[in-house]
Amino acid sequence: VSFSLEQGEIVGLVGPNGAGKTTILKLLTGELKPQQGRVEILGKSMREFSAQTLARQLGYLPQEAEVHWPLAVERVVALGRVPHLMPWEDLKSTDETIIEEAMRATDTFHLKGRRIDHLAGGEKALVMIARLLAGEPKILLADEPVQGLDPSHALQVMELLRGVASSGRGVLV
Repeated sequence: VSFSLEQGEIVGLVGPNGAGKTTILKLLTGELKPQQGRVEILGKSMREFSAQTLARQLGYLPQEAEVHWPLAVERVVALGRVPHLMPWEDLKSTDETIIEEAMRATDTFHLKGRRIDHLAGGEKALVMIARLLAGEPKILLADEPVQGLDPSHALQVMELLRGVASSGRGVLV
């Protein structure tokens, strides 16, 4: 497989179930290692990136993103800021602003204060997209980002991803 994703572009990776779409995304994140060939991100081999630097450049929304702790929605979204913080560093006001913007963009701000394990499936999916946006990656990888969403929210998410691409970031769905 060979393809490129440019700034300001949305690329749809389409194929039948079992064709390897998720495997390609996992190769791009470094979760899987290629048996042959190489993976380049932003013109560099994946091996040249530290885990933290890669996490700042590349945001990944897995197909079934789960949260196994009873966290408040805003804390889940705040996890997107982790690559931008030093260990044990508190969120700054700029981080709080970015988190709020991500929640407003995904129509999840009204869920602030609620526990993620008390949300409906579509609400959880939108919170996970907010977490992805809060990380401000240059490249967003979203594995079936509208799965489980009602048609209105699915359209909202795709419009949101189009806007993200229009702002100069690359989006692979």
